[in-house]
Amino acid sequence: MLAPIAYLTCELKGRDLASRLLIASSLADRGYHVIVGQQWAIFSNLRACLKGVVLFKTANKTQGDWMVEARSNGHVVAASDEECLASAPNDYARLTHPVAAEACHTYLALNDLHAAAIKAAYPGAAHKVIVAGNARVDILRALRPPRPIPEPYILINTSFGRTNHVSGDIQKAVNIWLGSGGHEKNAETENMVRERLSFEKRAMAETIALIEWLIANTQSQIVIRPHPAERSEKWTTLFQGNARVHVVVGSDPTPWIRHATLLVHSESTTGVEAAIMGAKVLNLSPASSWGERLVVAQANVTVDSATAAAELVAALLRTGEWPPSKQDIGALYPTKGAEKTAAALAEHLPPPQRPRGGFQWHTIHRTDEQREKFTVSHDEARALTQHTTTQIDDSVFLISPRAGKA
Repeated sequence: MLAPIAYLTCELKGRDLASRLLIASSLADRGYHVIVGQQWAIFSNLRACLKGVVLFKTANKTQGDWMVEARSNGHVVAASDEECLASAPNDYARLTHPVAAEACHTYLALNDLHAAAIKAAYPGAAHKVIVAGNARVDILRALRPPRPIPEPYILINTSFGRTNHVSGDIQKAVNIWLGSGGHEKNAETENMVRERLSFEKRAMAETIALIEWLIANTQSQIVIRPHPAERSEKWTTLFQGNARVHVVVGSDPTPWIRHATLLVHSESTTGVEAAIMGAKVLNLSPASSWGERLVVAQANVTVDSATAAAELVAALLRTGEWPPSKQDIGALYPTKGAEKTAAALAEHLPPPQRPRGGFQWHTIHRTDEQREKFTVSHDEARALTQHTTTQIDDSVFLISPRAGKA
């Protein structure tokens, strides 16, 4: 029997925390109790905790396997895809694994195109698909974070998590990537891996060349923010001793994006998120074949070399003007994602009341990499919701309705 409780899983602090707490607040407004926090502890407690609805952040093979586990232990499973923001419509279905499509009770699509793609790829799951938007989109549109440093700066967000993986092992990085996506070992996958590695190597070389040009030809501060899966030491070593280059790790990316003179990246979801925020964004993409998998070139000004990038940057610094993107970013993403998601989850739950029955929770040991991805203090969680917040584990919180609610 289901309890009136929801579980919202998180993997990356900068991407997941605020949006999950916004959904949790919307559920708590309806009288429900919500567990929000790092996914590893939530997954490990699926058997012991009260049965409720579990919202998964993506629909790949790894998450799909956990969906099966959640469902087998009596939970309702809601699938979403936080990582499809930057995907091209013709690639939406590839990001959802058959295991996830089969295991979920409901599939929360980003937009109409996403919903249509999932329905076409998985006709048996078509009845499960609901367009709910994405809570992060609404957060990004509304954000007004304080400036992280007073000086003007150009932000370089790198995303070379295979060729510059934290382990230092490209093959390990590739295996993790393929394993999480549930990719089969075949010629198509091998070609995709070669294409991605080639893209990262070329994009990294062009990124380094652009940073060197910025050092030589501008007075701007240069902030490099490596992807959490990357070795930040590579960037620190490359530009060691240059006082204008700052390598920033572990902080919230949104203040850096919001106040940058320009954000430069290479086919990253960050570029789409930055465009939603209204930032000036440059997508440095030296291999169009990889970019065709994504919608980034439609949302961001895109060039294929450091030389072309330098011309645009020089013009920006001289005039303050920036060219428009190919497509209006507002047309790609619906609004009110948190409310729609909360409403969809509540459809599966009994009427709000204080959950009854034994609530057991077992603390697990996390790896350093997991802690780096998602570590949140009680104060940080409380700052993002007006509802009662109780810490129940390392980076796991119970969000309870305010007084007067169930």
